[in-house]
Amino acid sequence: MRLLERKLVYSGWGRFLLLEVELGDGRLVQRQIEDHGEAAAVLPFDPERRVALVCRRQLRGTGVEIVLHATRYDPSVPDRWWTKRSDIRWIVSELPKVLAYSVGLGA
Repeated sequence: MRLLERKLVYSGWGRFLLLEVELGDGRLVQRQIEDHGEAAAVLPFDPERRVALVCRRQLRGTGVEIVLHATRYDPSVPDRWWTKRSDIRWIVSELPKVLAYSVGLGA
């Protein structure tokens, strides 16, 4: 992934940026960013792109910490994932994908 262009769209009560990014497969995509300064970045959850995994891989060794926080509308309880059938199904379906990505098959 490579950043090609960064454009400030709005600066006032918040800062909004538009990024043009080249993905690993050569596709060009645009991403909208709400800038919270250098202290934090809020990234949308996207189960297909696995944003947290990608960010962790790209930022490895930089000292940047990735912190995940679920929405208040998410009924699952990660500490007790085995107590609900829907959570078990989700974990079982995600595990092979995460393992494949961790060994570099999704890079």
